Amino acid sequence: MGFGKAVRAITLVAALGLPTGAPAVSHADDGLTIITENYPPLNYLEEDQLKGAAVDIVRAVKARLGVKTPIKVLPWARGYNMLKTRPGTVLFSTTRSAKREAQFKWVGPLAEKKAV
Repeated sequence: MGFGKAVRAITLVAALGLPTGAPAVSHADDGLTIITENYPPLNYLEEDQLKGAAVDIVRAVKARLGVKTPIKVLPWARGYNMLKTRPGTVLFSTTRSAKREAQFKWVGPLAEKKAV
């Protein structure tokens, strides 16, 4: 297999965690938990300020929906576990894969990343 065929696109998305059987949470409901991690340049802390292209997109969506919930910065493993176990959790940015496809409600894409 040549180098060109080994490159595949990975889409980074916000994922709304809704475990099987869990009730849906209204998008405008401030009962949401919104989580990200330090993953520059999409989402990162700089001098205690959350910045990045994905952060800008999520803030714009929040404003449009009237959601006041703050964005929490957590280590990846903790945020991903919350996404899988707590209804109403939003996690960004994360890689959309075949294995994860049916586990979450996907929103996005926020960006595209090439992986080899």
